[in-house]
Amino acid sequence: MRFCFFVRKCRVICFLYLLQIYSLPCFSQSSIYRQYELSSIYQPITANKITQDPYGRLWIGTTKGLFGFDGSEFTLRNFRNGSSLNVTAVFCDSNYAWIGFEDGKIARMSLRNWTNEIATVMTLDATVTRIVVDQAQQTWISTYGKGLFVKNKDGLINISQAEGLPSDEIYTMALGKDGVVWLGTDAGLTRCIMQRGRPLLRTFTVSDGLSDEIVRSLTIDDQGKIWIGTEDQGLCQFDPVSNQFTIPPFSRNWTHGAVTALAIQNTSRLMIGTFGNGLLSISLKDNFHPNIYDASNGYDNVKVSDILEDAEGNFWVVSSSRGLDQFPALFEWMTLNGQQIKGSVE
Repeated sequence: MRFCFFVRKCRVICFLYLLQIYSLPCFSQSSIYRQYELSSIYQPITANKITQDPYGRLWIGTTKGLFGFDGSEFTLRNFRNGSSLNVTAVFCDSNYAWIGFEDGKIARMSLRNWTNEIATVMTLDATVTRIVVDQAQQTWISTYGKGLFVKNKDGLINISQAEGLPSDEIYTMALGKDGVVWLGTDAGLTRCIMQRGRPLLRTFTVSDGLSDEIVRSLTIDDQGKIWIGTEDQGLCQFDPVSNQFTIPPFSRNWTHGAVTALAIQNTSRLMIGTFGNGLLSISLKDNFHPNIYDASNGYDNVKVSDILEDAEGNFWVVSSSRGLDQFPALFEWMTLNGQQIKGSVE
C-alpha cells in the first residue's frame, strides 16, 4: 500500500511539473527577442548607440537625439547649443551621461538632476565614435578623422598619427579593467596607456596575427582577453598577456560581412552584430555553438550598430532597421546546447 501511494504521488508531481513547463509559451529563434519601437512621431529614426546608467535606465543615441528608456516608455531629452541631433556615442559614469555627436560636439547630462539643461562642453572637428571615463577620471574620446582625445586635469590632449597612432579613423574603443584603452582603427588594433601625461602606443597588425587590419568592434571578457570584430574576416581573439591572436572555430570561412557590434556575458555567451547579415549568438561553453538570427527566421537586413549587456544579464541590440531589441537573461538557458527550450521572457 505504501509503495502504491508513493508511486501515485510521484506521478502527480511529474504531471504537475510537465503541466507547468508546457504551459509556458514556446519560443522559436524568431520569437525569443522582444522588439521595442520608438514612437511614430520621431520616424524616420535610426538607433546608433546604447548604454546603461548606474540607476538601471537605458540611454539610446539616435539620429533624432538622446532617448531614455525605463523598460516601457521612451523619453526624449532636449539639448541646447546643438546644431546636430545625430548622437553617435553615449557613455554613463557614476554622475553624468556623456553624449557625442556626428558633428563633433560633446555634451554632458547630469544623471541626478534632470532639471539641468544639457549643454555642449566641447567641440571636436570630427565625428565622435566612443566615449569612456577611466578610474583616474580621464575622459577618452575616439573620433573618425581626428584620432583620440584625452581630457584630464591638465587639459585636452590629442593623439593622432603625428604621435604614433596608425590611423586617425577610429571605429571603436574599449576600456579594460586594468585601465588600458584599446582602439579599433582603419590600420590595426592599438593599445594606449597614458603615462606622465604622454601616450604609450603599440599597434598590432596582420603581420602580428590580426585577421584584418580594419577593426570595427571590440569587447573585453572577464579574463581580460580582447574580442575583435573586423571588416571582412569575422572575429579574432587577442590575449594581451601572451600577445597572441587566435581565430575561433565559428569565424573560420566567415560569410557574414562586417562585424559592427560585440558584447560578451562573462565567458559564457558572445553576441555578434553584423551590417545586414544577421545577429549571431555564440555559446562559449558549448564548443562555440552559434545560433544565427537572419532573414531565414525574421531578422532580415538588420544593420546592428551596438549591443549592450545590462546589469541583469539581458542583451539589448540597436539597429538601423528595427530600433531596439531585447534578448532576455533566460536567453542562454533557452538556447542550451543549440536547442530551443520552452521559456518565458516575463
